[in-house]
Parts: sequence; structure tokens; C-alpha cells
Amino acid sequence: MKKNCWDVKRCGRGPDGKKDCLAAQDSTLNGVHGGINAGRACWVYAGTRGNSATTGEFARQLKDCLRCDFYKLVASEEQSTDCGFSATRLGMLRTLQNEHQSRHAAMKKEDGSIDANLLAEFAQEVKKMMADTNAATTEGEAGSVR
Repeated sequence: MKKNCWDVKRCGRGPDGKKDCLAAQDSTLNGVHGGINAGRACWVYAGTRGNSATTGEFARQLKDCLRCDFYKLVASEEQSTDCGFSATRLGMLRTLQNEHQSRHAAMKKEDGSIDANLLAEFAQEVKKMMADTNAATTEGEAGSVR
């Protein structure tokens, strides 16, 4: 598995560490750029910690993130992959959606029917993703009030 931001920054805020980092806790972007949760997409969350200091508003933070060595590392590693690099949450969600659609197409049997077991697994993944998205949105809205 590729390194996540908490592995590189050594902040102690990975999924099993302190619970105050959305990038480590939000599974909505799990798998994006080959990371765990949003560990390789930390720049899309306002309030993530770079260099041990809590950053401010998202726009100001993004400017800092664009200069971050970890951001540059992920961008350079992902440019040549099939999915490519996305700097935005929307782009990442679209990539995940395309991957899910490809998997759905792979579930079809030669006779046109759908493999019921694969469909059930896919449905569970979608339900979890939707629940995680709703939880992250609610948590993000509560945390964005300053």
C-alpha cells in the first residue's frame, strides 16, 4: 500500500491514532490515490494538520497544501496511473464512481444476467459509502462553524 499523509508527516493522526483528523477518519475517499480513507487526499479537508499546526480556512490551507511535499509526492506518483491524479474532492468521487461502474459491468454474466453475490457485495459497499458520506458531511458542517 502507498504511504498516507500520517505515515509521512508522522502526526499520530492515522485511523488508529488520535480521532481529530477528517482525512484519517472519513472513509468516503477510501482507496483514492491508493490510500486508506483520505490519507492520500488530505488537502480536500479544511483543518487538517500539516507540519503539526492546524491550518485555517480551506482556501488558505489549499495554498499551503499545493506547496506541501506530500501533496507533490502524491501528484507525481498518481499522474501516470490509469485513474490519474485529482486535486479536488469532486474529481476523486467521480473516479470512485467510475471504478464502481466498471465493477458493476464486470458483474454481468455472458447471458446478460447479474451475479447475485457480486451484486450484494456491491450494494453493501454503496450503502457504507453513502452512510460514511452522510456522517462526514454532518461532521464537517459541525466542524466548519468558527
